[in-house]
Amino acid sequence: MNSESRSPDRSPALGPVALAAALYFFTAYASIAVSRLPGSIAVIWIANALTLALALWPGERRRPAIILAAICGGILANLATGTDLLTSVVLMLCNGTEIVLAVLISDVCLRRWKPQDEPLDFIRMLALLVSVPILPGAIAASAFLSRPAFEGLATIVEMWWLGSAMGMIAIAPMAILYRGIAPTAQDTRGSRRLEAILLILAMPVLAIASLALFDYPLVVVGLALVIIAVRLPPFDTAMAAGLAVFTVSAVGALAANLIKADGGVHVMTLDVTAALAVVPAIYISMVLRHLQRERDSATTNEYFARRIIESSPIGMAIVSLDGALLSGNDALASMLGYSRDELSTLTVRDITLPNDWPASADMFAKAKTGAMGNYSVEKRHVRKDGTNFWTLLTVAVLEKGPGGVPCMISQFEDIDLRRRYERDLRDQEERWHFALEAAGQGVWDANLATGKTYYSPTWCSMLGYSSQEIGDDIDRWLTLIHPDDREAALTADQNHIAGETPYFESQFRMRHKDGRWIWILDRGRVIEQDRDGNPMRMIGIHTDITKPKADQEEMARLKDRIELAVDAGGVGIWEWTPATGSIGWDWRTHQIFGTTPETIRNDLVDWADRLHPADADAVMEGLDEALRQSDSWQAEFRILTPAREERHIRASGRIIRNADGSPDMLVGTNLDITEQRKRALELREANERLNQFASIASHDMQAPLRHIALNSEMLLAELGGKASPEASESLRILIDRSRHLQQLVKSLLAYSRAGDQVKLEPVDLNATLARAIDILGTDIAASGCRIVRGDLPTVRGDRILLTQVFQNLISNAIKFRGQADPVIEIGSEIHGDRAYVRISDNGIGIDDTYKDYIFEVFKRIPTSDKRPGTGIGLALCRRIMTAMKGDIWLHPKIDEGSCFMFKLPLADAAE
Repeated sequence: MNSESRSPDRSPALGPVALAAALYFFTAYASIAVSRLPGSIAVIWIANALTLALALWPGERRRPAIILAAICGGILANLATGTDLLTSVVLMLCNGTEIVLAVLISDVCLRRWKPQDEPLDFIRMLALLVSVPILPGAIAASAFLSRPAFEGLATIVEMWWLGSAMGMIAIAPMAILYRGIAPTAQDTRGSRRLEAILLILAMPVLAIASLALFDYPLVVVGLALVIIAVRLPPFDTAMAAGLAVFTVSAVGALAANLIKADGGVHVMTLDVTAALAVVPAIYISMVLRHLQRERDSATTNEYFARRIIESSPIGMAIVSLDGALLSGNDALASMLGYSRDELSTLTVRDITLPNDWPASADMFAKAKTGAMGNYSVEKRHVRKDGTNFWTLLTVAVLEKGPGGVPCMISQFEDIDLRRRYERDLRDQEERWHFALEAAGQGVWDANLATGKTYYSPTWCSMLGYSSQEIGDDIDRWLTLIHPDDREAALTADQNHIAGETPYFESQFRMRHKDGRWIWILDRGRVIEQDRDGNPMRMIGIHTDITKPKADQEEMARLKDRIELAVDAGGVGIWEWTPATGSIGWDWRTHQIFGTTPETIRNDLVDWADRLHPADADAVMEGLDEALRQSDSWQAEFRILTPAREERHIRASGRIIRNADGSPDMLVGTNLDITEQRKRALELREANERLNQFASIASHDMQAPLRHIALNSEMLLAELGGKASPEASESLRILIDRSRHLQQLVKSLLAYSRAGDQVKLEPVDLNATLARAIDILGTDIAASGCRIVRGDLPTVRGDRILLTQVFQNLISNAIKFRGQADPVIEIGSEIHGDRAYVRISDNGIGIDDTYKDYIFEVFKRIPTSDKRPGTGIGLALCRRIMTAMKGDIWLHPKIDEGSCFMFKLPLADAAE
């Protein structure tokens, strides 16, 4: 690296360092040679004071080198005057300590105080310099010089301290004042500088003359310094005082060589007294300069204050402490509608709205007494024409106003337009908030600059929280969002803030306080930006869409189920608009009619042309009648496909009407029931053949069975006791089997005919039950059965068949009884337009496994003992109930009996 690229040399400049070493050597040598005191003490305060002045020179980087150079110069001066090396080093280390402490204390004081400007701070700093830094070195040096017996220690400390203190008082003020006052701050006018130079140079001459001519020379010197203090600034006064002290000290030192040993102490005392005369002079100069600055500042401030008030576009006035308007500017006069002369005749109360005066008077009084400082308040003022307007009033209390009298400066800013705008905006926001809160909408208002968000009470309660629990953290909403939804919501929010979307909208789940998840629709937008276009404020609303979301999901599931059902059931969907006559078919309807969208005209005439000619008129008449007076339409009819294939259709539709009652649209379904009709026809024919067979079989089988049973009974009676036991038992079995077969044939015939010729009419179940109990009277009495019956309703059914149902159920309860006498309870309940009848017993019960099995033909429950029956009774009951549009089922109660229930329409129920 060449020399040009090197960093600047940061080592201390050699000039001040060499100067410090040379000054210290020569001044210390002269002082030691001329003014050595008893105890080998030499007064070298001039050397120490000059080194302190150099160290305090601006530029702290050179201080260590300057102090070290001074110490070296002092050691050399002591050696040159005959002092041994050890004593020289120790004494200079003590002097160096004094200089270092003085520099450090000076730095601290200059940072914390203003000794250059404030006289009291100057005195405090000077007091510290003549005490704290001197004592450690004085004590250490005195102890060294008075060793080993330490004789005269106190005298040596006193002399050392007096000499160093004199140096501090004489030289330190110049260093302090120069450090704090830039040269440009001094009076640089030629005549003033010449006067200062002459007065400063005159002080040594005056000091010598005073010492020679007067008994109290220092009084003359002190008076002269006071005169200089009045005429010159503090720094110049300090220079004159320093020269005076130096002159007194030099003359005294020279005189000390002409007197006896104790004369040195007298000279030291003289020097210190001269040094103390410096302090009052400098203090007086500083006080006078401080007062002059205050006067100049007050004059300047008053001038500029009046200029500011006069030229200000904002209303301003000077107000006395009793509330009188002393003066006001043009802006205030224009604002209030007065002339400036009229303003000076008014008071603060004259221009204040009466309703606002009590609060204004209280603040005015507090400001006047000092209980409250300067203040700003929004209040209403009154114009000359009586109208009032809002202002921002700012009041500052001045201890010294024009003419030095305390007063107040009042500033009036017209904010009437802003207040009206804020009031209108507040009213709009209140109405907006009220409307949203009343509608159950949660409101949020995010300040993007501060990171705070307002969450409305409805927003919080929507999630089960209070406003205090939610707080105002701008990211609080994110902590409550479902983890699976959080990223999408945050992305939508950031995209809008970045200006990529016109508004923010997102749907997500949020955790309710009770732990459940609720669906939220969140919408908002940025409404305020800074001057650079960065978003500052964003407002939005929260809507609880949990129920709509659930309904939407349920609708989707329902739609899927409907589509599946429609597809599985072969149902076609259609719609018709009467006003235009247009018809719309889905693909299934086209499949039923054997068409395609391209082969039809999509109008009612085209549909009517596809109806079977035998059914067309009836179908169209029914449709017209439904359009006039109904909300629905049903019909079964035949159609002819393009291939002339006949199909049976079951159609139904819902009529949607306009506000005036006219039909707007029909939406409905088509179901191809061709196969159902064919199977129904085949089933009806099969049933007819079965009934014929049952009748023939019943007739043909009943006669032989009766003859078998009759002949067997006659044979058993004729044989009497002649037949063997085996033969008698065989004849009895034959008789029992014949009768059972006869009953089975009767039951089978009844089952086959059940429901074929049902006569539905109002039936009192109390009467039918009584008839069944009467028919079973013998069995009931023989079994010891007790029947508990309640009041039964009137239903729509067949009287004879209902008697059969009661008869079969009661007979089964008797047959399948337990060890105890049977108890049968019969009661009913009404639900809607249906009657529910209950028949329960205390028999052996029926296992739930057989609840469907027992209603099949020829199905019987296996039991441990053989009980009579054909296995057709319960199957017959179910067939009867089905024929009467009812139902029957079992409520099992194992080991507690059985409970059968059947339901039928009430007599007045709609068919």
